[in-house]
Amino acid sequence: APAMEFGPQVPAHWKDGGGPPCRPSSPSTSSSSESLEVDPAERRRRMRAERLRLNQQRRETMSELREYQWYQSAWSQGEARLEAAKVRTQTEEQRGWAEDLEREANVRYEQAETAAERLLEAMAKADLYGSEEAAESWAAHEKAWEGFEASMEVAEPLRYEDVPWPPATSGLLSAMAAAEIARVKGESVAGSRASDSREAFVAHKRAFRKANLRWHPDKFMHRFGKALDGRDAARIEARTQEISQAINEAWSTISDDRDRT
Repeated sequence: APAMEFGPQVPAHWKDGGGPPCRPSSPSTSSSSESLEVDPAERRRRMRAERLRLNQQRRETMSELREYQWYQSAWSQGEARLEAAKVRTQTEEQRGWAEDLEREANVRYEQAETAAERLLEAMAKADLYGSEEAAESWAAHEKAWEGFEASMEVAEPLRYEDVPWPPATSGLLSAMAAAEIARVKGESVAGSRASDSREAFVAHKRAFRKANLRWHPDKFMHRFGKALDGRDAARIEARTQEISQAINEAWSTISDDRDRT
């Protein structure tokens, strides 16, 4: 009887052939390193080609940089020229605007002369004030107002009677214009008059500015509101509104006469 075998069974063809088949051997390490070696001449050729490539790339980069700098410089110069042209245009427009305003002012003044002539005639008449006594009342009013402004440093409640109200509302602007001329020329209010239409117009314009500063409700309350007696505050404000309205209407009449001329 055949002997029993222990362990894994061995294929029969192994027994006949003398063992397992041989696997193909891998390339040796020495042959791989030999295949990676480069010929020195080839290495030099490759390095020269790389230098040429890098030099070409550098030339292209520098060319692009110079082109960019040229465009940037051209753009900056263009912006500078545009800004200079804008300034020249603005200067020319401003000069033209000033010339137009001057021409308009000359036209307006010529148109205003007729209206100013009527103001001049009114200021030369005695009925501007109604009487010599009325003229002196206006002179006294101006002095009283100066004293009123000076006395406002005293912290006392201001009553309605303490305010130096104008002698009359009618003719107030022309009366103040006459007072303005009297102040400039050093004459009495009753004897003051404008020498020409230009002076009459300028006097009324200055009088309007002064009267508006003095009697405009907002300006008056801003200057004296804290000093007003609470019992008379509403009455004082209403009176300033009445005077301010009369001043504005008088100046509006002068302006309308000028525009219609």
